[in-house]
Parts: sequence; C-alpha cells; structure tokens
Amino acid sequence: MNKATTSVQRLCRSALLLAVLITVQYVTKPFGQLITGSCVNTVLALSAIMFGAWVAVPVAIISPFIAFLLGIGPAILLLAPLIAVGNLCYVLVCSYLIGKLSKSLIHKELCIAVSSVVKFGVLYLGAVKLVIPLLANMGIKNPALSVMFSWPQLVTALIGGTLAVVISALIGKANKKG
Repeated sequence: MNKATTSVQRLCRSALLLAVLITVQYVTKPFGQLITGSCVNTVLALSAIMFGAWVAVPVAIISPFIAFLLGIGPAILLLAPLIAVGNLCYVLVCSYLIGKLSKSLIHKELCIAVSSVVKFGVLYLGAVKLVIPLLANMGIKNPALSVMFSWPQLVTALIGGTLAVVISALIGKANKKG
C-alpha cells in the first residue's frame, strides 16, 4: 500500500470510530458515568488495540470537545482539554504497550491495567488537584466534580479496556474464520 492510501484509511477509521464514540456517548448519557465512561473507554481502547495510535489519537482528542458541545459530562469547557489529555495518555500507553508485548490475553489485560492507571492519574491530578481548586477560586464550586474525576475514572477505564480486549479477540477470531 502506498502512503496516501494508508493515510486515507487511517482518516476513515478515525472518523468512523469518532462517529461510533459520539453515538455511544449520546445514547448512554442517561445511564450515568459508569456506563457512558465504560463505553467511551471501550471505543478508545478498541481503536488503540486494533488500529494503533495513528487512528486512536484523533478520536481520543476530539471526543471530549464534541461531548461538551452535546452536553455530555461536566458543562465546564476548561475540563474538555484535560479529558482529551487523559484519553490521549490512555490510547498512547495502550497502543505502545500492546505493540511491545506479545498479543496474549494476559499481556493485553496488563496493558489495559497500566493504561487505566495512567489515565486515572492524569485526570485525578489534573482535575482534582489543579483545575477544580482553580474553579473554586473563581467561584465555581461543584463537589461532584472531585468524585467524578477520581476512582470512577479508573473503574471505567478498566471496564472499557477489558471489554475492548474481549471484543478485539472476538473480531480476530471472526476474521480468521471468514
């Protein structure tokens, strides 16, 4: 394949995954952070596992801004870039580790665990320790934000990543049979 074809394929895959992610966010919005976050992380991890960083990065960065525009998640624009950075770290660590380790199920789950901890750390430090105190100094107080950007981030990243590992394995088996 030539370079132009590869670039078009990456762009199309990213666009398709972004559309899936936006649809998932919109459909699961009424079910709360645990469901929506897990579904979002499933799409992010699946894009990193199946297609690598070149496809996953645009999805990871763009999705929080579209979620903000759709009214999904906190209605504070200052948090969208932070969420984008957390997503970015999640897909970069995931795709890097999966590319370096064997493709066994246990190794993929290890990659998901590490990626989830990194995303949690970025979001917790960025939101709870930096942005939320800054917002409080500006008179914007929302105690639920501190909880939203703490342990649920780790839980939803682990759930979503685990689902992505299972889905990618099922897709891999289906492709081998077909």
